[in-house]
Amino acid sequence: MLKMYRDGRPRQTPCPFALDSFVLDAYGDVYYCLSERKIGNCLAFGTTCGVSQTHKVSNSAPVSAIYYDLENLAFREELTRSACLQCNSGCFVNVGIKKDLKKYLLFLASPARERDMATGR
Repeated sequence: MLKMYRDGRPRQTPCPFALDSFVLDAYGDVYYCLSERKIGNCLAFGTTCGVSQTHKVSNSAPVSAIYYDLENLAFREELTRSACLQCNSGCFVNVGIKKDLKKYLLFLASPARERDMATGR
């Protein structure tokens, strides 16, 4: 985090929401990340749940239809290339570490590697 703030480096700790997770709140709103806008709602308030005829996600749709909607996937891709790189949130980072353990171990080893290079080891 220090290098992120001090040197403007991108986030190095893994985030499960950038990989394959989502947030579902008590109101049925679905988010790729709680820090960003909702991508849909899965509760049907007296209407039929589903994807509309134009293959757009309706106001009320199954989570899978919301999650895999092409516009939402494009939004998620943009998030991982922009907002995610500067995100300092530690929510669910333990889940992200489990999903991307190799990257996290390399992250942990990097300060030691930098010290070794500075001391000529």
